[in-house]
Amino acid sequence: SNPNLKDGVFPFTFYRFVEWLEECALHVTALQVRIFINELAQFIRENINGESNMDEQNELTQLILSSPENIRATFLAARSLRNIKSQMWQDFSDNLLNQLIPLEVSIEYDTSLLYGKKESGFYVIFHPSDQFFLKWQFEYSNHKGLCFGIARNDEAEQGKDPVRYLQIRNAMNQCFSYVSEEGTDSWPWWCWAESSMDVPGNWEMNPEAWLLLLNSDENSLAKRVIQIVQHMKDRFDLKLLRG
Repeated sequence: SNPNLKDGVFPFTFYRFVEWLEECALHVTALQVRIFINELAQFIRENINGESNMDEQNELTQLILSSPENIRATFLAARSLRNIKSQMWQDFSDNLLNQLIPLEVSIEYDTSLLYGKKESGFYVIFHPSDQFFLKWQFEYSNHKGLCFGIARNDEAEQGKDPVRYLQIRNAMNQCFSYVSEEGTDSWPWWCWAESSMDVPGNWEMNPEAWLLLLNSDENSLAKRVIQIVQHMKDRFDLKLLRG
């Protein structure tokens, strides 16, 4: 592969893509082209970013309001949703931990992940003495902005080591073809899950995203995580995570 190929690559999430499409549509004079651009933006909003269709929302609202029984059932379901999400994360964590046993790694999760607090997630630990973890995290509250990468252990006494950070970043770039974002003080290497793993970034009210926690096929979140863990064990120098 060409080592300079990534120099001309600009990280572009689907959220930014929608904004760019809508901006383009304002300057397009050909009606058919403008319609196509707007429909493409709408498709990405609904099918990739998990945003709701307003027409469907209005129909559902009218259905709920059509009877007292429907209203009661809706309020009951809404009160249970937070607990349902929390239980799904706990079940997912237990299931993933069992599947990772043959790979001799363990996982932990932030308790705040269960309730959708920003900057919370779950992480894979390759060795007990590691100062860096492979972590999946929601950048924003209510389970929005899913990303994954190499994150520094918050309890690690050692501060940021620019040389080690660069070594981790270069090794991850060689290990994966994903477009990585700029490193931070806590994350030497990371990328958005939607553009790398083909997983929705906005989970808040997207049932298809939550079903990824339950599925047992190749498209499940567990299977995708396991594939990345296995790939790192095969191609990444895990000693770099020891600090």
